Amino acid sequence: MKVRIIRDADITHPDLIATTKTGALDKSATVARIGELRALVHRGTITAREYRKRLQVRVAAGYVLEHKQAALLVRMGVAEPFDAEAVAVCSAIERRLPTIQAAAAKLDRAQSTGERRYDASDEQADAMQKTLAARLG
Repeated sequence: MKVRIIRDADITHPDLIATTKTGALDKSATVARIGELRALVHRGTITAREYRKRLQVRVAAGYVLEHKQAALLVRMGVAEPFDAEAVAVCSAIERRLPTIQAAAAKLDRAQSTGERRYDASDEQADAMQKTLAARLG
């Protein structure tokens, strides 16, 4: 499935995201892969900077990403569906997508500036939380 990134973002490296045989997100395996990276830092094999570099990837707006779990980026408000498969998977959240994207943008501004006025409203935070809970179970 393909999505187009709608704003510059740091995302979890796609190689770290584990899936089950059915294509669903495997949270425990993903956490284990990230734990393996942390262990390398604790052993002194890699630096903290290298850990961050391996953990996340900076993706520019307009980039088209193809991955089995790309719909998670749509649900987070970072991307929009690019192909028919992504549209089908993401159609359930289309009506809440503007609210989710606005909350994600405000959160990004709040984290980069430290100003509370950019924090998401309760309604936006609830919409994001419900969407993520529905997807991640």
